[in-house]
Amino acid sequence: MKFLRRAMAGRGIWLVLLPVLVILGLLLDPERSWGGIAWALLTAYGMYRIGLELAAPFLLPVEPHTRLRADVKSMIHRHAGGGKVAMAVIREGKVLPGPDNKARDEARGEGILFVDGTSAVLLATDTRPTRMLEPGVHFMRKDEKIGAVVDLRMQMRRKDVEAQTRDGIWVMFKINARFRIDKTKLKLEEIDLEKVRWPAPYEWSPRQVVLALGQSRVGIEQGESLRWDDIVMNEAVKRAHTLIAEYTFDRLIEPHDPRLDPREDIRKRLEHDVKEALAGRGIAVLGIRLTQFVPRDKRVDAQRVEAWKAEWLSRLHVVEAEGLAERYRLIELARAQGQMELITRIAQALDVSQQVSVEDAQQVALRLLEVIERLAAEPGFDERLSGEPRVALSDVHRMLGRVE
Repeated sequence: MKFLRRAMAGRGIWLVLLPVLVILGLLLDPERSWGGIAWALLTAYGMYRIGLELAAPFLLPVEPHTRLRADVKSMIHRHAGGGKVAMAVIREGKVLPGPDNKARDEARGEGILFVDGTSAVLLATDTRPTRMLEPGVHFMRKDEKIGAVVDLRMQMRRKDVEAQTRDGIWVMFKINARFRIDKTKLKLEEIDLEKVRWPAPYEWSPRQVVLALGQSRVGIEQGESLRWDDIVMNEAVKRAHTLIAEYTFDRLIEPHDPRLDPREDIRKRLEHDVKEALAGRGIAVLGIRLTQFVPRDKRVDAQRVEAWKAEWLSRLHVVEAEGLAERYRLIELARAQGQMELITRIAQALDVSQQVSVEDAQQVALRLLEVIERLAAEPGFDERLSGEPRVALSDVHRMLGRVE
């Protein structure tokens, strides 16, 4: 009765076929109605079973060896009895939904799994893991279910992070991480398509997959879980907080030494620490990148602009003061040079006048006046004289003019 109830519950068409078969049995043997009905039912069921036995090996791409035959036979018995057969397609590390768009991640019991070449599937019971499935067609047993699905391709994750500097300023940035299952590589060049029916594009180690899946965690709160592919980002975020806390905001954003690059230093240290933390845990970290650090509070930018403005204004005032001091120094230097040049020219004129035969002092004075006038007429000489030299020159000129 249990078999009959399951068959009728699983196959609604039985509700239509049974009355038809009963009527057909009565027509075949009206005198012995029960015998005709039994004959019709057994004949229909036998044809149904034989049809499944003959068609099933051609409907599923399986190799004809003993274990698969036993699995197929068990599944056909279940299907023929009206039981539901679990079926799921695993592609690119995900369990695809069924034709009715219902999720099949919880598929369990006797059924079929189609695994593509980029995925690895771990089957488990309610208490322990059982088998690791490679790419191809596989049959689940009665007590098995899909435990975990792993994508063998390179994984990329990106996350927005906020961290606090040593002086208490919050900065925002993004962490980009690349990783994959350890000891996994493409082997397309090594595959002979004539010898392998379903070539797996990746070469991988089931042990490394198990190690990576062993990093998964389930939280106390409902629905809280940590998958194996979340481990890298969690480690990176945790260690990034520690590294950024070593820097002040100014040192992080604008180091005094232009040769320094704090962001690149943090990236290298972060990548090294994460690789070291995940070594031997089934996950290979390929690389970590950091974006620019930006203050979380927009007012920090305005305050920094004002601080930079005040700093540059102070530098401007210092440069202006230094330029003014240099200007005064050059003016005094030019004045001293002019005075020395004037004295030198007068002394030369006196020496020349002594060598020339003159009769009286008036001729010497006139000669001296001529030298002074020629000297004052030189370009730029008048501008270099100021103060006492200019007054003295005017007095001499006035006195000699009076003598003349």
